Amino acid sequence: MGSVPGREQAHSELRTLAHWALVSLIVLGGAVLASLSALLVYGRLNYAARVEGGRVIVPSGISASEFVEIYAPQVAEAGFVGLLALVLTTLYWLVGIRLFSGSLGPARQYLMRLSLVLVPLTSALAYAWLTFSRSAFP
Repeated sequence: MGSVPGREQAHSELRTLAHWALVSLIVLGGAVLASLSALLVYGRLNYAARVEGGRVIVPSGISASEFVEIYAPQVAEAGFVGLLALVLTTLYWLVGIRLFSGSLGPARQYLMRLSLVLVPLTSALAYAWLTFSRSAFP
């Protein structure tokens, strides 16, 4: 029994899809964690008590933890939007592999890798940009 070239191509594309979906999930998770860390650092630098000239200066207004509590849900929502975009992009490629197996070869695998990483990140970034631009970010 010989192997079917179209089936091998589809199997190769499915492996590429699974691998790059996992890579995209890791990159997206890292971006969300980095954003939360940056938010925490920003809150600590601008809203935490600090010592200047031997005196403790406590800024008036909200505390650093209250600042993080305000904006952390928006970062988490942006991560969820990126995850949803990853799921939709993966489903798009699954349908594409089923319907048009082997039609473009290496160019399609490159496009698949590129879209699996960039579409979720840009979706999350666009959502974060829109939500933070509407909020009163100090």
